[in-house]
Amino acid sequence: MARSCLEFIYPIITLSEGDLSPESVYCEISGFFTAYFFEASDFMILLIALHVTLTVTRSKPLPPGQEGGIWPWRFQLYVGWIILCGLLAGFAFVNPDLSYVPLVTWYNCFLHILTE
Repeated sequence: MARSCLEFIYPIITLSEGDLSPESVYCEISGFFTAYFFEASDFMILLIALHVTLTVTRSKPLPPGQEGGIWPWRFQLYVGWIILCGLLAGFAFVNPDLSYVPLVTWYNCFLHILTE
């Protein structure tokens, strides 16, 4: 829902103020959170696939009341999920010139693609 709000605010800003510059604060914030949400959804799909694989391929049954898969490590994985996605989205700020730029074809700011 937060990503949808970011994509909804972008046209409002461009219609009221004109085109955004790559140095604008809104472009940096929306670009970071868009990349963060993409990475978070990809990582969560990986965790779901890992959980299903470990649950289905378990060789012996579990005692009653005990969960399988990645359930015992869920809190560590939640923390890793938040930190890893933040790091991956924050790598764009390593480049001091252009981190996130406004895209014309997609109503949001995202990573700058080098075309050299």
